[in-house]
Amino acid sequence: GDGVGWVRDSEWCGKSREHNVTCSPKGLRAVHSALPDTLLGAEGSCDVLVERGIRRILFWGDSYVRGAFQGLAMVLSGDYELGSIEQECRAESAQRAACRGEEQFAKSCRENILTAIDVCGGMVTLKLWFLYTEKHESMVDRAQKELSDVDLLVWGHGRHSAVWTTGK
Repeated sequence: GDGVGWVRDSEWCGKSREHNVTCSPKGLRAVHSALPDTLLGAEGSCDVLVERGIRRILFWGDSYVRGAFQGLAMVLSGDYELGSIEQECRAESAQRAACRGEEQFAKSCRENILTAIDVCGGMVTLKLWFLYTEKHESMVDRAQKELSDVDLLVWGHGRHSAVWTTGK
């Protein structure tokens, strides 16, 4: 049938259980009738983007968009442990341990998130413009100058519409 469903997949879900990001704790994997049975992984995902001419992706928004940026950075780099974390934090340190795996999304790791990364062997660039790092006016000016050089824009402001109307 059509739609999303769950399948028990002990072979797939049994791989690297400690940091398996595709299965439920009970060994179920999400499937969709419109998607292939297997995940594309970094190489397959990169191929899809490059074949479609998507080489520059800009993520512009709030924490929802930041999470999407981090997730895609992890998938396209093939690094689910530290794929969205700045190089300075990748060395063995307490901060590296605190921002490893799913902890990359934790509030305590926000200051260590990349704002740009080249993935797919340098053929695709991801950039993050986080809503709260600049004043509204400067972001609009920046967007007018730079959006023409973007193949795909991932934009959202979630529940923060006051930022767009007041600039605060």
